Amino acid sequence: MHTNRFALSSRIAVLYLLIVTFAGIASASSEKVLHSFLGSPGGLSPGGGLVADKAGNLYSVTPYGGPDPACSCGTVFELSPPATPGGAWTETILYGFHADYHVVNIDGNEPVGGLVFDQLGNLYGATTRGGPGDRGVIFELTPPAAPGGTWTEKAIFSFRQDGTQGVFPNGNLVFDDAGNLYGTTGSGGGGGNCSYSYLGCGTVFQLKPPATPDGDWTENTLYAFAVQVGDGANPVSVIYRRGVLYGTTSFGGAHSRGTAYQLASENGVWVAATIYSFSPNRGSYANALILDDAGNLFGTTIAGGLGGPNCRACGTVFELSPPAAAGKPWRETILHAFDGEWDGATPLAGLLRDDAGNLYGTTASRKIHDKEVASTGLVFELSPPQVPGAAWTEKILHNFGGSATGDGAQPGSELILVNDELYGTAYLGGSADGGTAYRVVP
Repeated sequence: MHTNRFALSSRIAVLYLLIVTFAGIASASSEKVLHSFLGSPGGLSPGGGLVADKAGNLYSVTPYGGPDPACSCGTVFELSPPATPGGAWTETILYGFHADYHVVNIDGNEPVGGLVFDQLGNLYGATTRGGPGDRGVIFELTPPAAPGGTWTEKAIFSFRQDGTQGVFPNGNLVFDDAGNLYGTTGSGGGGGNCSYSYLGCGTVFQLKPPATPDGDWTENTLYAFAVQVGDGANPVSVIYRRGVLYGTTSFGGAHSRGTAYQLASENGVWVAATIYSFSPNRGSYANALILDDAGNLFGTTIAGGLGGPNCRACGTVFELSPPAAAGKPWRETILHAFDGEWDGATPLAGLLRDDAGNLYGTTASRKIHDKEVASTGLVFELSPPQVPGAAWTEKILHNFGGSATGDGAQPGSELILVNDELYGTAYLGGSADGGTAYRVVP
């Protein structure tokens, strides 16, 4: 289970001089490490975004670590702010996943993506593995009746072993106004012949809540990707607005670099449409999307773009604008192409947008002449132009220093904004190179 983590870890800091340079930049920033993850019995390598409650407590998951000595299966954790300014944040493990393969209903393991609250304060998330067929589960965590009590975990849905409903859920979940839950699986669904997938090219699914408190959630596979002409493959996650789902796929499309798509319910039938196919020069392998009030979509691509002489495939920030008339194509605008050096490279997560229209995100590494030289990463801000059509302005808010300085490294989650401060997680770094939760003041 640790193979992926240590493969990623081996990409960190190659040149000592560059690490020292980055540490000097980081020391002048307004970033603060809130918690360093140490592994069992705590979590290890947080990869999902944070979610905050009204009291300012932060919640997320780690795919590894946990209190079960027989299984580094991941955790759901809470970080509570200090009682006095400048004090230490407190980590509480709300649940540690385990895997008992000798029983019928095994628990999920390796939670991925972030968490989402319902209106009653219950938390929902996904594990990419576990369940009776080891194909992943969707879980619910119910808070205790009294403060300090134990949270209760329940797998509300387990994906079938045959893969017909999709396998390996892989992104954030989202609710609609009726309480239905939506998400994606990176593989399965039975559609198409994807050489890079398992049992299909991935699905978008819906879970309907039970009619009675003890009833079962009902799964509905809304779409199975098939890599038909222009179709995507390996969806990342979805967002919901006014009855329409929007998302991205990592592969497929007209140029095999992924797509942006929409799913809309028409007379009770969900109909999928590819709204944009990514290409090497315009960005490749998009992350999750966000929406503004006008219906424009914003996102990042892990690779592609023409960022400059240092790196011509370091990723992009893009905007997709809906057509002015029905039947016309969506229009993509590259807001920023990363240059790989001081600008960073390889954004692994989507964006955050504030009320003023500024965009915030992270990159996981640096590249010079398309070769990776350090994997510490950075936090950036993009501000819209004063004049329509002019260039957006980028500002580097923090360069991570990695474990050499006790700082995080390789941020890979979306940021959240709480009281005008940014919060996120880094997959590596910290005091034991097990990842961090951090805060940055823009």
